Amino acid sequence: MLNIPQVIITFDNELWYCGDFVMKVEVEVEPVLWLVRDKRDLDVVKALLKRFHPGGWVRGPLNAVWALCDEGTGGFLAVCIICPPMPAVVEKAKKMYSEWEDIEMMDVLFVRRIMTVPPFSAGGFASMLLLQLEEQYKSAGFKAFYSYVYPGLPGHLYQRAKWKFGWTGARGHRFVYKIIK
Repeated sequence: MLNIPQVIITFDNELWYCGDFVMKVEVEVEPVLWLVRDKRDLDVVKALLKRFHPGGWVRGPLNAVWALCDEGTGGFLAVCIICPPMPAVVEKAKKMYSEWEDIEMMDVLFVRRIMTVPPFSAGGFASMLLLQLEEQYKSAGFKAFYSYVYPGLPGHLYQRAKWKFGWTGARGHRFVYKIIK
């Protein structure tokens, strides 16, 4: 009988580490935007955020949970949680940035959590998800998105989606936004 050792696989971008071996993996996917509604899929998104996002799952009111999925397999590539905007944040943005002057509270969405699902970090799927959400919500009449970049993180996904960087809060979170008029 052949004794096969147990192998633990971890990943960093597109490199997979399997014990003493390193594999480079290329995966072809066909990304599609999907509104997550059923409990089983919400539980998967919740588990992914708890495991891989520094902020974990969101408590409080949600507007929508979105995913960028592979059309062929249905596997998650990136996930995003949209929440109602915080009035104090919108008011501060109106005072600090002239492009916010004509935007009403009901026309703003707060991207509370967004992340690419490992091992797809190198694919830019979170940025792609943002761009698709912008189109989706623009057609529904929304005019602005905002979010925060966690302290110590560069915010590349927002840069790739052409968002603007604003103020830095007392705890080091950077305000980022995009006007989609």
